[in-house]
Amino acid sequence: MATIELTTEKISGLRHVNRHGLKPGRYEFPDFLLIGPQRTGTSWLHENLCFHPEVFMPSKKELYFFNKLITKSGTNYTSDRLEWYSARFTPRFSDIIRQNAVHLKNTRSLGSLNFNFKKLFSPCIKGEATASYAVMKESLIEEIALLNADIKAIMLIRNPLERAWSHAKKDLLRQTKKTLKEVSIDDFKKFYSKDYQLRCGGYSEIIRKWSLIIGRDKFFIGIYDDIETRPNDLLRSIFSFLGVSNSPEHINSLLSSVVINKTTKDVIPERHRAFLLDLFGNELEELNQTFKMRWS
Repeated sequence: MATIELTTEKISGLRHVNRHGLKPGRYEFPDFLLIGPQRTGTSWLHENLCFHPEVFMPSKKELYFFNKLITKSGTNYTSDRLEWYSARFTPRFSDIIRQNAVHLKNTRSLGSLNFNFKKLFSPCIKGEATASYAVMKESLIEEIALLNADIKAIMLIRNPLERAWSHAKKDLLRQTKKTLKEVSIDDFKKFYSKDYQLRCGGYSEIIRKWSLIIGRDKFFIGIYDDIETRPNDLLRSIFSFLGVSNSPEHINSLLSSVVINKTTKDVIPERHRAFLLDLFGNELEELNQTFKMRWS
């Protein structure tokens, strides 16, 4: 598991992590990141990785650490201290109990719970999932690479029109408890056109930035559609990428077949689709060519 050696040279190179009083030494750090973007299956992947006995994930899914280092504010901001972040990656006895509880909950069988904790939960890698990391500025990704040059990243990509529609349904409908008829098309258009939304759908730029900084060989790109059509194959590919056992016994069929944090499954209204095609048409064409998809 990743334990970084923080030298005075590295500390002096930090631009966003709070360097005041930061001491050289060894710090716990993730081996990999699930970077999102939002509405592409990050929650599903996080839950399934939590089931793997060789993977440690903090009890809180999204830490919002690196993406908040510039603004240092907002609802999800907690700290800009590396000491705080590092402490999230030291498994405690309560984490062992929690990890075993995950197995018990998702198998729904007392017989599946092995009380030999070391055998059941023996993590060899650590990871973190924050769906906003995908669209961070390059300087923040460089900060991660400076701290851990071997960091791996996982991203799932989804038809950008479907992703935007799903995100809008979550924020404008589900969270406000409104129906589609109660929200105007203009409100949807304003939502779709937000800078953050445009960046979430700009997969090609996300891939370019992350690949350039951490290396394409350390960057896994999966297809969201596979969650529905071939979830076990997708998980085993990710396990292999991470260097942990890809044995089928580490996949829970109940968990792998469930969509996490889903919205209602509706066809994109034609007026919405036309507007989204204007926004993401070029991106859609590039993705179809690069990944041999037939998204429309």
